[in-house]
Amino acid sequence: MGKSRELIPGGTYYIMVQSHCKVFLQEQDYCRKVFLEFLFALQAEYGFSIDRFVLFQEKIHMILTTVNNELPQVMKRLLMNFSIHINRQFGMSGHVWDRRYYSRVLWTKEEKAIWSNQLTKCMQSLTAKSMVHTCMQ
Repeated sequence: MGKSRELIPGGTYYIMVQSHCKVFLQEQDYCRKVFLEFLFALQAEYGFSIDRFVLFQEKIHMILTTVNNELPQVMKRLLMNFSIHINRQFGMSGHVWDRRYYSRVLWTKEEKAIWSNQLTKCMQSLTAKSMVHTCMQ
């Protein structure tokens, strides 16, 4: 079992998750669309804010601000529902994600700005084909 996550009500988090699924790379447009649909549905349900996210070919980076301590529930439902949908859609079974998602509390506005700037730099260094979708506020 992995180490427990640091959670704070109303916390802002940097989150990264990586896929090892070949379909994720081969069917990028479809996977992007489905992932965003699940993400926005959960946002409407839980009320968290998406401060920034970048979806690459095989990695997803996000900065989210929660209302309470709902991060584990949001991420479990997001990743599980996406995996189930992709497996059904493409006649597969098994894991879509490489490992547990990584999360880190961003304690200060300065720390949030640093991570946001890092995502922006990564995004700008990629080709249009590598980048899936961005949302910046």
